[in-house]
Amino acid sequence: MCNKVVKKFNIYGDFIKIQKFGSGHINDTYLASFNQAGITVRYVIRKINNYVFKNPEFVVNNTINTIKHITKKIKHNNDNDNSNKVLTILKAKTGKFYHIDEQGDYWCAFLFIENAYTVDFVDRIEQAYEAAKKFGRFINYLIDDDINKYKLTISDFHNPYKRL
Repeated sequence: MCNKVVKKFNIYGDFIKIQKFGSGHINDTYLASFNQAGITVRYVIRKINNYVFKNPEFVVNNTINTIKHITKKIKHNNDNDNSNKVLTILKAKTGKFYHIDEQGDYWCAFLFIENAYTVDFVDRIEQAYEAAKKFGRFINYLIDDDINKYKLTISDFHNPYKRL
């Protein structure tokens, strides 16, 4: 199934492989590799859990709104190296930022940010400090965004007071 899905996105080059990726517990995530002019380029392929997210299109649109706003802020700060600071979402061949498969599942594709990683469990104070710094930067990027352009995906999902 995943091999068929990656072909639905505007990804150039020769397909090499796709494999399960990460330790997430909501969406299904895969890492797809392509040979592009002799260089392996990797992409994250995400299947949105439509049991958890009843309106997967809202999840995609919220992601796009977030990417656009953060990209604008990064460029405003004259930081041209945004490809490793914010997601790059790819369009499907339909022109939309998602693909809906035969089962009605929504899929998205992103350029993989090389040398980035996540930590599931903090075991050093430096990890907590860095995570807090990055989360603070993320919130700072979005503090002036228009909340009305975002759609509610899960009640209180983005409410920091309830989440923390």
